Amino acid sequence: MNVARWKRGTIAFGPIGKVFGTALLFGLLISSSEALAGLTDVTQPGDPIVASSNNSPGSEGVANLIDNNTTNKYLNFDKLNTGFTVTPSVGATIVTGIGLTSANDAPERDPASFTVEGSNNGTNFTLIASNTVPSFSSRFTEQDFTFPNTYPYKIYRVRFPTVANAAAANSMQLSEVQLFGGVAQSIPLHLAGGTNRLTLLSSPFEKGGNTLNDLLPGVSEGTTVFRFNNSRGNFNSDIFHGGGWNRNSNIPGGTGYFVYSDVAQDVALTGALLPQGTKFSLLQGFNLVGSIWTTNRTIDQINFPSPQFGDTIYLFDETSQAYQISQFVEGEWTASLVIRPGCGFFVHVTTARDWVLNP
Repeated sequence: MNVARWKRGTIAFGPIGKVFGTALLFGLLISSSEALAGLTDVTQPGDPIVASSNNSPGSEGVANLIDNNTTNKYLNFDKLNTGFTVTPSVGATIVTGIGLTSANDAPERDPASFTVEGSNNGTNFTLIASNTVPSFSSRFTEQDFTFPNTYPYKIYRVRFPTVANAAAANSMQLSEVQLFGGVAQSIPLHLAGGTNRLTLLSSPFEKGGNTLNDLLPGVSEGTTVFRFNNSRGNFNSDIFHGGGWNRNSNIPGGTGYFVYSDVAQDVALTGALLPQGTKFSLLQGFNLVGSIWTTNRTIDQINFPSPQFGDTIYLFDETSQAYQISQFVEGEWTASLVIRPGCGFFVHVTTARDWVLNP
């Protein structure tokens, strides 16, 4: 797009971690990048887009915002709290930036603020970002804003609560809006069900937390998740009933949890993978960790930190409903276990140490 461009500042969030008892629970919030390198506009001409109202001239409708053509514009006479809802045809995406391009005239109509929300059902929306918009330096000028977000959404709602000069303006207008991000990673998993009813899973994503409605939507009725309650020393259960999870528990990225299923079913975990070089601290004793890899890995391929005599990996096997065990003895692992994408497993280490996980 041949327009002038300048960047806004960004906000950074560092890694966070929490350890309770013998279970290691961890999550991560990414820092947003000042540049938009590696990100693309997740919308494209023809994507389903609905205006906040129909109070627009016939030739200046909302579809003009995502047509990749700055010579036309979207104008809404509501002026305040205008905007749109768009469903990118590429599917679930993780948006971490927005680009706004001013229209051809009347700078008093430029938006002075924005909000971006995401949803996976079109009904319940979560606020992703909000900000003020400084005055555009000229017409057909693009301003880009980046913000931290690690949640995948299928639908986005953008609102412009205010305009540059509400007293003088009769409407709000823009020529283009871009939502910068990437298509969410998806890891398919199979729950055996029947006699093999328990599966130990993990989320390999960098979200600070995943609600079960985001992580495992649309599973079979009666599917149950068991998460260890660190404060009480027992398990909390969450049951899928009536189209949703009754507690809708929050599961930090990388946390292991058991899933109980009466019937065989295929599920898919969707999100942004933990970045290269993510570091976790292993406590002396037992730690509950999870695969962050998108392909099968043997123990020799997971960059296990300085293995010592007696270090042990416990991998839950759905077929036998028991643990497969490999111990580090005399310089090698006693069994070459295969860790599948999205699987949780226990690690027992003889001394505390850091583990740098490489996807």
